[in-house]
Amino acid sequence: MREIGNIIDERPSGPLGRGAQWLRERRVFLGAGLALVELIWFLASRPGVLTMSVFALVLLVLAVAAMGRVGTGPLRDILMVVAIAQGLILILPLTIGLGVALGAIAGIAILALIVAAAFRLRV
Repeated sequence: MREIGNIIDERPSGPLGRGAQWLRERRVFLGAGLALVELIWFLASRPGVLTMSVFALVLLVLAVAAMGRVGTGPLRDILMVVAIAQGLILILPLTIGLGVALGAIAGIAILALIVAAAFRLRV
C-alpha cells in the first residue's frame, strides 16, 4: 500500500479567495438561515402552503440546474445555499403533514384499544 504524504491546506490569499472560502465553509448554516427568513416571511404574509411549496420546488430545480452549469467558485456556493434553503422549506410541510398523519393514526389506535378494553371489561 502506498503511503500518502502530508497534505498542506493553505488558506487562500486575497479578499476574494478568503471570502469564497468563508462562504464554502458556511453553506449549510447560511442555507438554514435563509430558510428561517423565508419561514418568518411565510408566517407573516400567509401566501398559502401550496404556493410556497411550488415556488420553493421551482427555485430548487433552477438552483440545482444552474449549479451543474457553473464552475466551482462563489456563484456555485451561493446557488448551493439557495438549494439548501429551498430543500429545507420543502421538507417542512411534508414533516408537519407526516406528523399530523402519524398523530391521527396513533389517536385512532389508542381509541381502538380503549374501546376493546371497554368491551372486554364490559364497562
